[in-house]
Amino acid sequence: MNPYEYYNGQLGVKITYLITPNKRPSKSGCKDSLNLLSYNALSKRMSANTCMETQLRKSSRYACALVLFNSLSMQWQTLLIEKFGEAPANLRHSYIYGFYEYDTQAYNFYCNYTYGKDNNRLDDATIAELTINASVLQAVSRMKADRTAYRQLLKGSTRNIWDSISYDVNHFHEVIHTLPTSPDGLRKKYASFFPKDSIDYTALIDGRRGNQNARIVTDKVIKLLNDMFAGQKHKPTATEVFKTYASFLDKYTEVISSETGEIYLPSDFPQI
Repeated sequence: MNPYEYYNGQLGVKITYLITPNKRPSKSGCKDSLNLLSYNALSKRMSANTCMETQLRKSSRYACALVLFNSLSMQWQTLLIEKFGEAPANLRHSYIYGFYEYDTQAYNFYCNYTYGKDNNRLDDATIAELTINASVLQAVSRMKADRTAYRQLLKGSTRNIWDSISYDVNHFHEVIHTLPTSPDGLRKKYASFFPKDSIDYTALIDGRRGNQNARIVTDKVIKLLNDMFAGQKHKPTATEVFKTYASFLDKYTEVISSETGEIYLPSDFPQI
């Protein structure tokens, strides 16, 4: 594990690498902690105007609290560097980046995939999109295993693990993917992609390519999309449309009809 994390362009240190053990996992230092002071003592120092320690990020169920590295005393900074080394520049990448690898097997599968009576092939843009989505899901699998093991080590609950995983996937900007934005939507997509510990690359291919469940973009859907992006000056990209529509279906985005002033109901629209 690494104590460093960049947040809003500034180098932070996870407080679990500074604090002492505690009966409550949320207030306890990790096994590699420097054990410099208790959770309560550090919290008071970060809140006090007379102390240098500055909180960079509050703790949440998604991520650990951070203290600004440059606000720590030179002695503490030296101890961190002696034990863990200098903070590597690549930590500026999002957390899931460390688990990401381009899935060449997925690329080969989609390049050779055919559908319909005429054995049509997927276009290059679709192949690229599906390959990235498959690669991200593979990264999710690795990250999920790592996060589950870490929580179990701290004797914490894995009950809401998809909340934190969805948060990391939504903040993964190094590649452009079109996976669901809600925790439940991502979990379902993950389950369909990894049925019974295997991999089903066809799970990412929409119904218009390979089965009879083609979904038609109706006038009703077009009106919804027009209202969805009514206040936006630039033309939305296909990725923006996909993610915003998925967020609407998962009840995370509210859209109001410009004609009636009523709120659109996600249940009235087809899945993507």
